[in-house]
Amino acid sequence: MTPTSLIDPTLLEKYALIRSAPSWNEVKDSMKRLAPLREEQARPYDQMGTDRSNVLRYAEILRSSADSITYGVCLAVHLAQFSKAQLPKQKLEEGFEALKTGLDLPALVEADRKQELERCFRLAFPDEEVTIIPLRTPSAPSESGPAPAAQEAVAEPTGTTDGGEDGAAAVPSEAAVRVVETSSKPQADAWREALKSTVVKIEGQDAPKRNQVIERASDSWQARLLRFLTETSQPAIPPDIDYLRCRAANDPLGTVLRGRLKDVSLREWNQAYVSGMSTDVKPPVPLWFALAALVALGFDVPRDFSSAKPAMEAGPATDFVSKIPPPATSATELQKGLLILRLPKESLTEEWKISPSMPALILPPVVFLQDGKLNLQSYFQERLYWVLIEVARNEQWDAVQKRADVAKIREKLPPNVKIGYLLPGPNELARRPERTAVAVNPSDASEAYSQAFPSPSPSSPPTSAR
Repeated sequence: MTPTSLIDPTLLEKYALIRSAPSWNEVKDSMKRLAPLREEQARPYDQMGTDRSNVLRYAEILRSSADSITYGVCLAVHLAQFSKAQLPKQKLEEGFEALKTGLDLPALVEADRKQELERCFRLAFPDEEVTIIPLRTPSAPSESGPAPAAQEAVAEPTGTTDGGEDGAAAVPSEAAVRVVETSSKPQADAWREALKSTVVKIEGQDAPKRNQVIERASDSWQARLLRFLTETSQPAIPPDIDYLRCRAANDPLGTVLRGRLKDVSLREWNQAYVSGMSTDVKPPVPLWFALAALVALGFDVPRDFSSAKPAMEAGPATDFVSKIPPPATSATELQKGLLILRLPKESLTEEWKISPSMPALILPPVVFLQDGKLNLQSYFQERLYWVLIEVARNEQWDAVQKRADVAKIREKLPPNVKIGYLLPGPNELARRPERTAVAVNPSDASEAYSQAFPSPSPSSPPTSAR
């Protein structure tokens, strides 16, 4: 992609640098219908008011989003330097995608989007060796181009009106029509030339070394996680530029969790636990991500790392948990929860939210049975009520026992932890043994517990036989 093609509205919409209502395709259609109105004998038509509105609204989008476009394009070019793709176009697309998903741009209003992009821009170029010129900076008159045309289009339009009984409908001025038509074919105005020059300058810069980026991203992650887990009254630490660089590089420190921790789901925290405990992920995810995930899920943090594999994980994990205050309760009063061994696809737990009263670790059975970086059997002995094994629709008892390898699960569980089943409907697993504990399509872990293991209170765990 050339510097000028980076300002294509389709690209800007795709990566959420501008709003997409109306969309560029809708506006192009409006422009085509409006074009004949330039002729002397032009007559109004039914959709003219809507088309005029689309053109003017899009002109305003371009004008109001100009700073976001500038910061976003520059950041995407910078992040493309960290992509492992082979082709320049793919690198740039991964830079844009890292920016869009890393900052969750589609969820932000324009003011917040601009603020976030500018913040990351300043972090990427702290010495101000890269500067930008806002679109609203006065520039020389131009025959076309979004900057001057946008300024014209948002003013009161000129043109003829149809004074019929149904009310006056303004015919858009030629400038208002032209703003959309020319925005995908940039002309040489001050803003575009400044952006083009900046893009070329960024492309010529040496990217920070990967090991330095990873080290800084690791430090930032720990600070962000610790603030989230221990200082709930404090504002969240936003994603940093090294997180975005790791995301563009598809490095675990950029992909293990989304940057805004307040938006991380129950499923994502559980996946972070799996990634942090796995010895198979390459490059590895630090163990302390799994420890942070346990706390986010409602458990207290493990503190014994004598079984850590590899042993080098023990030091960083110990340092991380030392900054998390220990629970102010005795071992018998620890917050207990559920272990749910879910189906690999179409799990009932997909849309569950974190339950404040019932911690839940949700894993596929095969993951639970694997040896991870840490042996947590004694840890979970004091922190689990029961295990719920999820059952597929129409799955029979014997099939469940074989598919989930229930015999091996029993061997791995502490003796005091019992097994129940999570069913998609009341008539599933019809031939199960009597008094088998089941939960039927619960909305969260707390409801699953109350259905499967009714007891006076969660502080009194059930004691029925396995």
